[in-house]
Amino acid sequence: GINAEDEDDELRMLRDMRRAVAMKESDKMIEYRQKQHGSYREIKETDFFTTVVREKGGSENVALHFYHKDFERCKIMDQRLQDLAPEMMSVKFVKIDVEKSPFLIERLKVNVLPCVIIFQNDVAVDRIVGFEDMGTETIDDDLLRVRIKEALGMDPNM
Repeated sequence: GINAEDEDDELRMLRDMRRAVAMKESDKMIEYRQKQHGSYREIKETDFFTTVVREKGGSENVALHFYHKDFERCKIMDQRLQDLAPEMMSVKFVKIDVEKSPFLIERLKVNVLPCVIIFQNDVAVDRIVGFEDMGTETIDDDLLRVRIKEALGMDPNM
């Protein structure tokens, strides 16, 4: 049979494992906050590398919206990303003005707006062009959330 001491050891091990996981998650949240995850903000073309490239201090997961201030569809995409940012803490949501970013526009071949490029570990893993697969006149929040999560290999149901 199992004696009380063995049971205590197992419980202690389980507790220690849970504590280690909680600490790791807590450290991740601190890192996300330091890197301004949870908010949606504008960056300049010169901030691109420090936002997206890991060895330059960038984030592992980034959703970068290329927008034009006068385009209605960019404003709609803006609102959706603004709503998603606080609930998807593991992703850094940023936007960049195409009029002020000629180098990136050419380098990343951005031709249609809005354009959201999803980066994971410095690599573009998905590109949402216009409202493709997101709805017709507006964007379905759930479809956008699932699309971003799937691009990053996350469970879309979490």
